[in-house]
Amino acid sequence: MMGRIVKGLALSAIASSVVIAGGYKIPEQSLNSMALGAAYVAHTTGADTAYYNPANMAFMDADKSYVEGGITLAHLPSNVYTLVSPYSGDSEVENLLLPFLYYVSKPTGDVRWGVSLTVPGGLTKRWQEQPQKSFAEEFTLKIVELNPSISYKVADNFSIGGGVRFIYSEGVVKSAGEVSRDMEGDTFEFGYNLAMTYKPTAAINFAVTYRSNVDLNEEGTASLYSGVL
Repeated sequence: MMGRIVKGLALSAIASSVVIAGGYKIPEQSLNSMALGAAYVAHTTGADTAYYNPANMAFMDADKSYVEGGITLAHLPSNVYTLVSPYSGDSEVENLLLPFLYYVSKPTGDVRWGVSLTVPGGLTKRWQEQPQKSFAEEFTLKIVELNPSISYKVADNFSIGGGVRFIYSEGVVKSAGEVSRDMEGDTFEFGYNLAMTYKPTAAINFAVTYRSNVDLNEEGTASLYSGVL
């Protein structure tokens, strides 16, 4: 057996690449965004504005504070990998609970603040049959993001916003065959987001949002084993 602490674990490269490719990305982070297929930036009206477009917090009802929370059930059915018998196999069925929580305060002058807690990326895939288990027994990625933000109303039809992204991630990569591996790591990273909204008329909204790139440089343990487990 060979085990050691690994910095810049290869797991982080795997995790980052799949998030960018969209395989682990979860864009729908609220009830409205799910109904609209995440096409939900220019015209946000609920507490989830704190996440999708903080600049729009400036245009929300000044007499109210807003709260929204919920849990999404992500059901991942079994995938069938078909080869000649006896090498075919099925992946495990996964049922994952993904929470979200938002809050937008009442304004203080032209300034308003909000906060979001989301799971913007993750999921898992496991194989318990050979030969699939030799290469991909488990690939799991968890990402939790806390994003406090503020908005400032520059004019009655123009606002800006932004926030700080606090991101925690865990990753697991396992395989069990002639050469087996057991890799686990986690990280705490920072980023930022910016937003701008312009409303030339009551019926038209123009919005631009930006979320900074965040590399998941996970650190943890990596063990290699020889022999079939």
